[in-house]
Amino acid sequence: MKRLLTIVAAIAASACAAQAQDAIPNGAYAIQRVEGVAVPDGSQHSITIEDGTVTTFDGCNVTTGQANLSGGAITWTSPMQTTAADCPEGEIRITHDALARAKTWEIRGGSLLIADAAKNTIITARAQ
Repeated sequence: MKRLLTIVAAIAASACAAQAQDAIPNGAYAIQRVEGVAVPDGSQHSITIEDGTVTTFDGCNVTTGQANLSGGAITWTSPMQTTAADCPEGEIRITHDALARAKTWEIRGGSLLIADAAKNTIITARAQ
């Protein structure tokens, strides 16, 4: 009986660990890289996840959309909307097209990595 309880506890712990990566944790993340380009220290680049709503801010424009974010996959469930502010030249932008290519996510080493179908990282961010 004691052995059975140990096995059940191990299975439950394993299931909890798997569930921890089942969905991106809600919250705000400071973006560190966009398509491999480092975002300058002190920038306002961010991505916020809240119950399936994904919102990015690149210091000038906001892009937002609804997505299913479970099991490491990103499936957009609504068209994304982007503001169209006249942004300064040379700023790192999170384009609507780049975000639309996002198909996968993972938490690795404390960072949120969002990638395309070929696993090319589009956004690297850390929880704020």
